[in-house]
Amino acid sequence: MIVDAHTHVWGPDALELDWLADPTAGPLRRPYPVGELLAEEAACGVDAVVLVTAVESVAGTAALLAEVERDDASRAAPGAPRAAPRIGAVVGWVDLTAPGVGGRLDALRAGPGGRLLRGVRLVQEQVEPGRRSTDALLRACDALAERGLVLEVLVAPGRLADLAELVDARPELPVVLDHLGGPSPDAGEAWRLDLFGLAHAPRVFLKLSGLDLRTPFGADCAAFALDLFGPRRVMAGSDWPVLRLRSTLEAVWSDLAVAAAGLTSAERDAVLGGTAAEVYGIDHQGGTP
Repeated sequence: MIVDAHTHVWGPDALELDWLADPTAGPLRRPYPVGELLAEEAACGVDAVVLVTAVESVAGTAALLAEVERDDASRAAPGAPRAAPRIGAVVGWVDLTAPGVGGRLDALRAGPGGRLLRGVRLVQEQVEPGRRSTDALLRACDALAERGLVLEVLVAPGRLADLAELVDARPELPVVLDHLGGPSPDAGEAWRLDLFGLAHAPRVFLKLSGLDLRTPFGADCAAFALDLFGPRRVMAGSDWPVLRLRSTLEAVWSDLAVAAAGLTSAERDAVLGGTAAEVYGIDHQGGTP
């Protein structure tokens, strides 16, 4: 099974986000619906995708889950084709530093599409470093663990080391680092050291996404991550549609296949789908068990 572990969709309301309002966003400044994503993924032979919210709000997560539910219902209509791929999991957003995290998660899971909520994204640059934030995040981690959900982290530059305390305090909680934990050419050595400090934790996983694997830097980062964490803790993601700023979905999947080419067959299967399926609970029909 091939799983795209990192994709986004958004509607017209998302175009007011700061990063999409920037003129450099170019082709991203339009709606990207679920149907368009799945059509492109189908052409690449993908079986399931993980949707990661692009809007950091509870309302945005509820709207995303409802859109997924509507899409799933249309596919289940009599006579409708049930072709792959399908939405296998959704990673949403709640304020993990605020009180009442458990109640917000329960409300989302009880609403339309809530059965597919498999994780919550932490955008690290939105969290002030310090003891108070760490204590709040630890309580949120407990709420996630109680519900069998994943903590997914978009790492702020220079903040990768801040996760170590959280990971060590809650070793059973699955933690997924988007985009290999955010390496950059000007801080590559620091990234390697920080990543090494997290590799001992068996429930920390990496998304091989968001990097140009055709550059020497991107290829080196991918090889380092695969060697350090092992293929069964690394999952491939395209970062659709953000990838359109530099490439195409077909080209990105080709690059991901090249990055995994030196692995055994079983290891390639893990990177290209098996790891994501296990972490997010995706069955071989593309949905959740």
